[in-house]
Amino acid sequence: MSEPAPERPFDLDQALGTLGTRDRALILPHDNPDPDAMAAAFALGALLRHARGIDSVVAYGGYVGRAENRAMVRALHLPLTPIDEVDLGDFPIIA
Repeated sequence: MSEPAPERPFDLDQALGTLGTRDRALILPHDNPDPDAMAAAFALGALLRHARGIDSVVAYGGYVGRAENRAMVRALHLPLTPIDEVDLGDFPIIA
């Protein structure tokens, strides 16, 4: 039995370098996003802004249904946009 090949570490600089000079990103968590999905989406947006100066919009399908999830959005003033209000053609990056 052979040993598995060693994993190569993820190269964040290389990944960000593939974005070129693009300046806008649309970030889409899964439909009916929960706190983990929203946190990951906004963290990715913060990374893109900090590392590459890329502005982003976080959009979602479905709805933010649970009362505690809606309270989180309100309390943190999260700028979530319903996907049907977004023109996908406006974004050179979709994540």
